[in-house]
Amino acid sequence: MLLVTAPVHASVSPFWQQLGTSASGNGISQTPSPKAVFDNPFGQGSFGPGTLEEYVSTYRDPARVHGICEEYRAAATIDVEHDRADKEASRRIQCPMLHLWAEGGPLDMFYAKDGGPLGIWRQWAPRAQGRAMKGGHFFPEENLDDTGVLVKQFLSI
Repeated sequence: MLLVTAPVHASVSPFWQQLGTSASGNGISQTPSPKAVFDNPFGQGSFGPGTLEEYVSTYRDPARVHGICEEYRAAATIDVEHDRADKEASRRIQCPMLHLWAEGGPLDMFYAKDGGPLGIWRQWAPRAQGRAMKGGHFFPEENLDDTGVLVKQFLSI
């Protein structure tokens, strides 16, 4: 998903921008606490305490935080250049691809004029399939059963 969405997120959200522009590559550690990353509308009520602790423990590990920040930095910089070159060379993803996103979330709003998330992805991956899922930013945790069914169906192709 970062191929298309990260530059938009970086331009509209201070948190995502911080992830992609922190000079140290350690943007998350600059928040008051790793738990603060999940105490926001994206994460509140999405999962129980055990799952929350798994997420938070990842954000306590400086090496993982650095990797997360590098992913966002690349998405807003070098990935854009690579995407442009691939588009100019007409390179496409030829394998089947499943893309799921949160129903009513930012992806629906940002890309409605482009045919939604699948409209964007089909420019790159003609065999892209998927749909919006009930739930928020962490819909796989919020809607585990429906997500699992779709992933299993996709993997049985």
